[in-house]
Amino acid sequence: KKIYIANAGDSRSFLATYHTPTQTTHITYATREDKPHLIDEQSRIKQMGGEILYPETDDPRDSSRVLYNNEQTGTQSSIAMSRSIGDWEFGKLGVIPDPIVDRFVLREDVVLKEVERLQQMQVESKFACEKEQESQEKEDEMTCHAIDENDIRVFGVSATDGLLDYISPDIIVSTVASSLFQNEEDEESPEPTSSLCLFSSLEKLIYSAARGWHDEMGGQYRDDIAIATSVL
Repeated sequence: KKIYIANAGDSRSFLATYHTPTQTTHITYATREDKPHLIDEQSRIKQMGGEILYPETDDPRDSSRVLYNNEQTGTQSSIAMSRSIGDWEFGKLGVIPDPIVDRFVLREDVVLKEVERLQQMQVESKFACEKEQESQEKEDEMTCHAIDENDIRVFGVSATDGLLDYISPDIIVSTVASSLFQNEEDEESPEPTSSLCLFSSLEKLIYSAARGWHDEMGGQYRDDIAIATSVL
């Protein structure tokens, strides 16, 4: 099974894994944000006559931007991306719609590499050990799981920068994974947990980001907030 990820703009997509015995997640791949200050991007933009505005603060949300001067109206606008679909005027200044495409073979590039990573962590720090009792007094009370590729679940998440400005990728993937896979496990358990369903979890993430925008901008503005996910 092959996976192709194509991304253009400042939204981001992630490949992530979930290890069922330990209920832990790991981001194995993340697309970049296509920003004008990146070396390969700014070279193209400047060659096509574009002007780049660089951020004046260290705030990671303060992005570099491509400036556009409208000669007919005398107004100036800007865009915080070096690649974008549909921004025709900025296309004349080097903001292209072409996505960066990456290809993965699911088992070899994702699952087996995650097994190898977990095995190495297990060796170094006794990772993926499950206690037979709640007491942590004796090391011999712990039983380590053998890392099995069948215990690795793979899923994808795409999120806009309006969400990522306030919620970290690690929190996003762990929230999604708990809804996708823990509920699946709970169905077989006589004692179901209170894990939120997937849609409720995604809604919770969206509202959390929306609150962040509201608190910072006083309700006057917020960026687009969207998320999509799929089991792979």
